[in-house]
Amino acid sequence: MDIITARLHLDAGVQLPGEPALRIAGEVWAPADLTATAPAIALVCLPGGGMSRRYFDLPVEDDPGRSFSFARQMAARGFIVVALDHLGIGDSDRPADGYALTAEIVASANANATGQVVQQLRDGSLSPAIPALPALTTLGIGHSMGAMMTVVQQAQRQQHAGIALLGFSTRGLPEYLPPQVRELARDAAAVRAKLPQLARTMFVQPYPVIKPTPQSGG
Repeated sequence: MDIITARLHLDAGVQLPGEPALRIAGEVWAPADLTATAPAIALVCLPGGGMSRRYFDLPVEDDPGRSFSFARQMAARGFIVVALDHLGIGDSDRPADGYALTAEIVASANANATGQVVQQLRDGSLSPAIPALPALTTLGIGHSMGAMMTVVQQAQRQQHAGIALLGFSTRGLPEYLPPQVRELARDAAAVRAKLPQLARTMFVQPYPVIKPTPQSGG
């Protein structure tokens, strides 16, 4: 099946002190035989920690003609796939103060980007090759950290008809927290208020250097 692809830069719609307007990078894969009258479903995919949106369209090493591509497999089955880079990740903008990117801000930016893509798909302005899809429905697909961000985004905006959380649980990783932070984590309001400060003390830099691998899509 022929697949239409498009790369996007979307307004994150969040403002951080001292930062210009931020943009989120996204990519779309769509079957070429979409019609305006047929039901359409878009899978909005968020990658896990240390990964970019390319995780959903991984090339085969030393064979540029092949890929392990969730996006292309789903598009071949009639779905539209939308993959986004979180702020600070991949081709999305990277604010100078990475510690300011709380889960709520990242989720809000993802939700704003999602809303723009969905509107463009519904009104037919995303690509001349994709017809207007006024009845488009979305499903949120998240892998690992992306699944957590999908939960936060859905709690904020209820944008999706359903969500699929892959490689994720609500347990967290308490064993990696210092004792004082583990105790504070019992109070959700307190930990949210202090999270940027705690992150500054726990991590040397806000954007660790992670070498990309064929498996990560980083």
